[in-house]
Amino acid sequence: MRLYIQFLLLFLIVACTKSKKVDFPSDQDEYSPPKVVKATPTIHPIPDSLSKVQYVWKSGKLTLRDKIIPLKKPQVAPVSGQLNKVDAGFKSYTVADSLPFAEYIWDNKKRKLVLRDKKTPLALPKSRLAGAPKVLPAKGKVIIAGAPTVVPFGQPIMKDKDLHGILYVNQDEGLPGAEASCFAKDTHGRIWVGTGNGLALIEGNQVKVYTTKQGLSGNNIKSLAVDGDKLWIGTVTGLNLLENGTFTHYGKENGLLDNDVFSLAVDGDKLWIGTYTGLHLLKNGKFTYYNKESGLSDHTIRSLLVDRGKLWIGTVGGLNLFENNRFTHYTTQNGLSRNSIRSLALDGNKLWVGTQGGGLNLLENGKFTHYNTENGLSGNDVRSILVDQGKLWVGTRTGGVSLLEDNRFTYFNANNGLSSNYVVSLLKEGKRLWVGTKGGGVSFLKKGEFVHYTKDNGLPSDYILSLLPDNDKIWIGTLGGGLAYLKDNEFTHYTTQNGLSNNSVWSLVKREGKLWASTNKGINVLEDNQFSYYTNQNGLSINVAGFFAPKGDKLWFGTYGGGLNYLENGQFNQYVKDNGLISNAISAILQGKNKLWIGTIGGMACLENNQFKHYTKENGLSSNFVHCFLEEKDRLWIGTVGGLNCLENGQFTHYTTENGLADNSVTQLAVDSLNQIWVGTERGLTRLKPKKNGGYSIKTWTKNHGLKFIDFRGLGNPMFFDAKGKLWASIGQGITAFKPSAADTIAPKVFITAVDISQKKVSWQKLSSFQKVADTLYTIKSDTLLANQFPPDTSWLSRAGIKWDGVEGMMPSSLPKKLTLPYNQNHLTFHYSGLKYGEQGDIVYRYILEGLDKKWSSFTKEGKVDYRNIPPGRYVFKVRAKARNHIWSKEVGFAFRVKFPWWQTWWAYILYGLAGALLVYGFAVLRTRNLKATQRKLEQIVDKRTTDLREANEHLTFQKEEIAFQKDEITTQNEELRQSQEELEAQRDYIEERNKELTKKNMLINQSIKAALNIQQALLPSEQLFEDSFSEYFTFFKPRDIVSGDFYWLNKSDDTIWIAVADCTGHGVPGAFMTMLGKSLLERLINVRKLETPAEVLQELDKEVILTLRQRETKNNTGMDIILLKITKGDTPNVLYAGAKNSLFVVDSNNEITEHKADRISIGGIKRRPDHFTNQTISVTSESHIFLGTDGYQDQNDVKRKSFSKKRLRALLQEVSLLPSVEQKQALLATTLDAHMQDTEQRDDILVVGIRL
Repeated sequence: MRLYIQFLLLFLIVACTKSKKVDFPSDQDEYSPPKVVKATPTIHPIPDSLSKVQYVWKSGKLTLRDKIIPLKKPQVAPVSGQLNKVDAGFKSYTVADSLPFAEYIWDNKKRKLVLRDKKTPLALPKSRLAGAPKVLPAKGKVIIAGAPTVVPFGQPIMKDKDLHGILYVNQDEGLPGAEASCFAKDTHGRIWVGTGNGLALIEGNQVKVYTTKQGLSGNNIKSLAVDGDKLWIGTVTGLNLLENGTFTHYGKENGLLDNDVFSLAVDGDKLWIGTYTGLHLLKNGKFTYYNKESGLSDHTIRSLLVDRGKLWIGTVGGLNLFENNRFTHYTTQNGLSRNSIRSLALDGNKLWVGTQGGGLNLLENGKFTHYNTENGLSGNDVRSILVDQGKLWVGTRTGGVSLLEDNRFTYFNANNGLSSNYVVSLLKEGKRLWVGTKGGGVSFLKKGEFVHYTKDNGLPSDYILSLLPDNDKIWIGTLGGGLAYLKDNEFTHYTTQNGLSNNSVWSLVKREGKLWASTNKGINVLEDNQFSYYTNQNGLSINVAGFFAPKGDKLWFGTYGGGLNYLENGQFNQYVKDNGLISNAISAILQGKNKLWIGTIGGMACLENNQFKHYTKENGLSSNFVHCFLEEKDRLWIGTVGGLNCLENGQFTHYTTENGLADNSVTQLAVDSLNQIWVGTERGLTRLKPKKNGGYSIKTWTKNHGLKFIDFRGLGNPMFFDAKGKLWASIGQGITAFKPSAADTIAPKVFITAVDISQKKVSWQKLSSFQKVADTLYTIKSDTLLANQFPPDTSWLSRAGIKWDGVEGMMPSSLPKKLTLPYNQNHLTFHYSGLKYGEQGDIVYRYILEGLDKKWSSFTKEGKVDYRNIPPGRYVFKVRAKARNHIWSKEVGFAFRVKFPWWQTWWAYILYGLAGALLVYGFAVLRTRNLKATQRKLEQIVDKRTTDLREANEHLTFQKEEIAFQKDEITTQNEELRQSQEELEAQRDYIEERNKELTKKNMLINQSIKAALNIQQALLPSEQLFEDSFSEYFTFFKPRDIVSGDFYWLNKSDDTIWIAVADCTGHGVPGAFMTMLGKSLLERLINVRKLETPAEVLQELDKEVILTLRQRETKNNTGMDIILLKITKGDTPNVLYAGAKNSLFVVDSNNEITEHKADRISIGGIKRRPDHFTNQTISVTSESHIFLGTDGYQDQNDVKRKSFSKKRLRALLQEVSLLPSVEQKQALLATTLDAHMQDTEQRDDILVVGIRL
């Protein structure tokens, strides 16, 4: 019974400690859930009565209109001049419904195709019985393959002139050679690429390369063929077989009669081999050899095709059919256009034949039909053919790829995105076509997914502001390029030369057959080939750009500075900030269901029931700068510079990059027929797909997925879906049309590719496992190994006690079976790879080590994981992968065991039990003996303790007297401590007095600095001086400290104006001292010494600073960077400019910005040689905006320590120049800077001055 209980306890212990299976959390998302905020708008009623046409833009601001001045009727003018029409460049060719049979023939003398003489009848194909072939034994040389070289598979790239979203990879991305001669897809779905410099296996995000260093007979590969788990490789130095970790070489010395292997074809247990000198058949360890004497029309074979027991053979002397031991020849005498055959493809009962120089031939019902450059083919030298579900892809040597579909040729070449026009191989993988080229690596083409339009192929401008679908055409508004429409692959342009009032078109709408266009000079209406114009003279509040929203007979028009206008019954009326609008600078507008939504740079408003509701950051919006709107069902989607917002049921839901958006700056929105929300941002495209259980799954497109540009542009939401489900959007330098693919339900495959021990790469293929492969083997160093004399396994694995039973898995990723590790070899690294071509950079993994981990790992893109100090036990490592469709792969696992050390084995525990029982028995005996001895000792101790108690009572009496004496001593010490406390309190009071003095002095210093601020501000030019000098101006001045090291200076006399903006060394008080010195020196040099040019002034200013600060003596390096302008007024203003390091920016009337760079030298400082400044004459008009600034704005960093940058500042100044008022210019600079800085500290003084003459 006792033995039974022991076994039961042992069983319970084992059962409780056995690892449990952890279910995979497939419903988890790698992104955090969106933030939900309650919407709390403020209500702003509109006055009961608004007089018609209240406001007009005047003198830089909105003012009440003078009602005495009557409104003018809109001007009307016919479209003038010749409209410019440009072909978009997507050429195609329609093939005739029926082509004549055998129309062309190759002329060897003229070296070209000519029309066949119809008088010469076609002959019947010749057929003959095959002669006796030559048979030789196939004795391959077996070489143990070395581990392939592993390199990262780089992200595919796109050509600048791409039009179709074609990506490509070459040697820089991991291919061993630039010529991709052939492809092969193995049984695991992996793709092998034969190049002129080795064999490449593209496996996940890695390229594994085999060359002669790993055992290939040669690196120049011409053909590949998959036969189960075998890979046949044809090279110019013989035939190779890669199988079970070995290469087998067949060359002239092994039974092959020629080493140039051009083509391979597997037919059951037979391998057909096409070489330079004939046809070989490898079967049952023998080569059977056919040549011209055996019945071939020519011995040079370039292509082979197995056809249901038949073999088609492409030779340089015609097409051959081998069937029932007979050869049938098809040549030019039988209708072939040329005898030199380069490629073959079967399409049901039709045979496509690619010739060298003779174009494409179709053999059907015994007759040949010819396709060549005369009837649509892009090139006559056809190197590869691929049949694809009713489509035919044709790769040519000089014309790229031609697609024959629905009797029409479409072309893909180096001019529209292909990496090279020399195409040598084709492979269909999923929905993408792999195009192997000579010199250009591999291109990836997905037909119809992307079409890119730029200025190079017809757009009038590379900055698109608005798009409008209109039946069979698309209207396009551009910045500076006018108006255009795209129809039948042709662009038609309208500019100011044709009657448009301005070439910047911001918004478009079609109403009652009329096209309404918002420009920088009012509204243009195009109807019946004539323009009508609406400006502030016809009732508009302002002539600048705006955005349309039609509703019934009313047309809403939101302006950027002039508030909200609407046209009704031929009259305009306005809503502005004074009567409830949240801001006069409107950036988006949408007519919803009985509501009008208005987006501005200061928040969002809703016009409903004669009142405005305002939404800002304080009311739940993620950002106050609204770019665009989208209404979808009962939801309102809002694109802002701070992310995507969804307003539903009184709540805002915020989506940002933390939730999966490509970027937080959302500029465009659209919805498709499946209610999927498409979001254009400044860093890519994002799709929100509704989930069945609520929420959205998120998918993003960038350049890696076929987008040519990723910065979605435009203020008027230029994005829409057409009737065919194609997404059109303004992106980067043009327009992209994107056809989203059908639902992707394919999960990636995932493989465990390697297991490392103690971070060492391990080859698990034991040397002894090759013993049965062949009688004689060779290493890659040509060492000879005889099967019956194999050396013993002396690897470090065997010495470390690591055991396994052979290998399993796919080559070259062989993994050990039944791996058993000693307890001290418990540091393992698992390598894994997800396979889904086209999405390699998007694959995400989760893994678990069952037996150790309690849950699956977090999401990771890294293809390996490291486990250290794995305790003894049995384990299974599992991994799963998902790509962009969020469908997880099946899990793959690898089982192994870590042995217990000897002191943790079962027999060790038995010994421990026996030893423990003996110890318990010995302890019991010893304990009894000790207890008896203890009893005797206790009796003796009791007697002794009685005596000790009596003596202790006497001693306690003495101690009582001693304690009384010590009490008196303590009382004395307490008195001394009280005195010390009083001294400490006196010291505390003294410190408080000193602190008060320091606080007072600090206050005085602050008062002094504030007084210095007042002095510094008083020294700056007055607003009145600016108004007297310029028609328009603004200053954006933001010191880092109380006083600034930046300053601006203005001097006006008669018709001459001097203006300067300077950045002095340092901040705060030191910088302020330098500003006073700079101002005084400028006034003396210009007003007293009367220097004539800016360069002379800067030259002397440099000398004066060095002299005044005695910099040569003190080694003081203080100075300043400065912009100095001299403006001479007249009929044509003359602007002379010189600068020290800081550049000048000028925006002309077409909103084009020009940077005038300064001399790269500063004012002041220690110098080895004297500096020389130069004058620049600046060409300006009354419409030009001039911007002067220091480097503070462009150098300001964000939370990621990334500076704002000069490039973004240029674009911002272009946008600022379009704004009508000083307040809006300053507000845009401020809001943009705040959005960039967020919570970061200001690093420098910031100063920007804008003027218009």
